[in-house]
Amino acid sequence: MIPPEDPTNYRRIITVIRRLWAGGEVQFSPHAAKRMRRRSLDVNYVQHIIRYGAILSHSPPAGKTWRYVIEGATDQNKTARCVATIEGRLLIITVTRKDV
Repeated sequence: MIPPEDPTNYRRIITVIRRLWAGGEVQFSPHAAKRMRRRSLDVNYVQHIIRYGAILSHSPPAGKTWRYVIEGATDQNKTARCVATIEGRLLIITVTRKDV
């Protein structure tokens, strides 16, 4: 799946992100995996952010792709954020709890 052409069309982008997640086309960066371990977060935590969250912002590409900040409820009913990009698949860059 190719990334959407308009990085400001959050409705379309969150749909693409959710489709990639549902299809298992997701990868966690080494940084995200490290942060998740350090913060005792698991994949279910991220899944809830993706499934029920909304894109708050995007930033210009550091490389070839745009980065999106997604905020949503977790499986623990807390608010958290993840940063993701679309590189043919969904790449989770980092995950944070908002209460930290």
